[in-house]
Amino acid sequence: MELLVDDLLNEHLVYEKEVIHLITILYGILAPEKSIEHHLKIAKSLELMKSSTLIMDDFLDKSSLRNGMPSLFSKFGGEEAALIAEILKSTASIAFSTELIRLKNLKKAEIVRCLLLFEDTYRTVCMGQLDDLRAVKRFRNGDDVTENDYYEMIKKTTAVFIQLPLLLGAVVNHFNRKLENSLRRYGMYIGLAYQIKDDMIDLIGDPSSTGKPLGGDIIERKVRLPIIHALLCGSSEQISKIRYVYEKKHVTRKDLAMIIELLTKIGSLNHCDKKVRHYCLRALSSIKSLPVNLRRPLEDVAALLIPT
Repeated sequence: MELLVDDLLNEHLVYEKEVIHLITILYGILAPEKSIEHHLKIAKSLELMKSSTLIMDDFLDKSSLRNGMPSLFSKFGGEEAALIAEILKSTASIAFSTELIRLKNLKKAEIVRCLLLFEDTYRTVCMGQLDDLRAVKRFRNGDDVTENDYYEMIKKTTAVFIQLPLLLGAVVNHFNRKLENSLRRYGMYIGLAYQIKDDMIDLIGDPSSTGKPLGGDIIERKVRLPIIHALLCGSSEQISKIRYVYEKKHVTRKDLAMIIELLTKIGSLNHCDKKVRHYCLRALSSIKSLPVNLRRPLEDVAALLIPT
């Protein structure tokens, strides 16, 4: 077990072996040039905490794959995967706290605020995962899951992670509350756009590029925005077909192809595209008052998400 944890730490703490994620990019935009080695480790602790929640998510969803590779749940079972997730979270907390203390320009109150932001993010994500589980149960019982339910859930599971590096950046740079609130709004809107985009990629992305199985959310019976919209706007016949697949014990490739075709006909994928654009534009609007050197890289992030 110790060797396993060491391997996981190496995988997540060595940049040369890993694609840099959006969390690190956003923190890097704001991180001061001084003490860059400490800020690099802070960014990695954020990624490590995020990884712990993904391991737990795979356990909750009974998912066999993560980024195209066997998940820890499929390798070791739920009990060990859950414990490994907790070990990584504790390791992330220790690393984060250690590097904060080493930043000489932070006051005690600022360190405490960063620690609270870190822990509150983890707690919020866990609450969002609980909301997700309950939404699936409601859907299986025949109840509706609304768009508002979905947005509230992804605010907790995705948007708070996007907000975290921005809010931490605001604290370590001693930004005023006006700048901090601009970054808070930007993070929320980009987080919503990011998750909706991810839900679309799950349905129409190339598995060889994404590392995700096509239709993974449907296979795991997750109720995401494309499905929610289809159930709201589709015909009774189309809705019956979607619910039939969600009630099946095993989802086939033919089932997936049928649902994706239905989502296209109903206009659900187009609806998601519009929502991504909407939230990206709101994100851009929220940072108009930021200095150019901060605003432009954040605009570049939003441009990557906006549908062409």
